[in-house]
Parts: sequence; structure tokens; C-alpha cells
Amino acid sequence: PNLDEAGMLLGRKLETVADMQQAARALQAMGARAVLIKGGHLAEAEVVDVLLQEDGTELLFRDTRIATTNTHGTGCTLSSAMACYLALGEELPDAVRMAREFVRKALEAGANVRTGTVGNGPLNHGFAPRVTRMDRL
Repeated sequence: PNLDEAGMLLGRKLETVADMQQAARALQAMGARAVLIKGGHLAEAEVVDVLLQEDGTELLFRDTRIATTNTHGTGCTLSSAMACYLALGEELPDAVRMAREFVRKALEAGANVRTGTVGNGPLNHGFAPRVTRMDRL
């Protein structure tokens, strides 16, 4: 979940990395085997995501914030990319790291694009198209 979603699940507001760490432990205690809380809504120059693994190991993923309003869909993209990397056999921390890198590149590629006139635009999922089997048929 992102900060708002985790806060809603727990009935409290999350405003700091320490809040995120406590929330991850609380969500795990509710039955989740592992928890990744997205920190993109933190009011800081740095984006921090907290991963609490099944064995209790905690990892913090940190990156500088990308200046863009095109952030719509980052959570869905992150979770889908993580699922794909896990399906390819990656371990959870590596799947999270690689998914975060995919989202970061998609944000960078679409940072200055203007789509629509209201609200946040989408990130650029097509930043690095690859040839697929269907393309070769």
C-alpha cells in the first residue's frame, strides 16, 4: 500500500519513515507475510519505500524524487512489475528493486509529457519497448 492506504487499513496517519516501519510491522501482524509500503507521498525530497520480509528483515529503498506531475498509476505499475519479476524467479528484495527501477525509468521518460488537462498524468510505460514473440510472427 501507499501511505494513505496503509493508514486507512490501520486507522492512523503515516507521515514519516518511522511511521511506515511501524505500519509494516502492524500489517504483518494482521496476517501479511511480507509488506511493502510506498513512500512516494512523503513530504520529503527523497522517496523511501519500506519492505518488511516474512522473516522480519526490513529493507529501505531510497531514491531522489523525480520532479513530475505524471505519477498516476505508479502503485499499480510497481505491483505488476513486482509480480512479473517474482514470476521470473527473482527473490522478493530483487523483484522490489527491479520493479522500482522500472517505475523510475517510466517516470523519467514521461516527466515532461502533458496528457490531458486535469489531474496527474500517467507515467510512460513504453519507455523501452522490446521485441516479443508476437512481433516476430
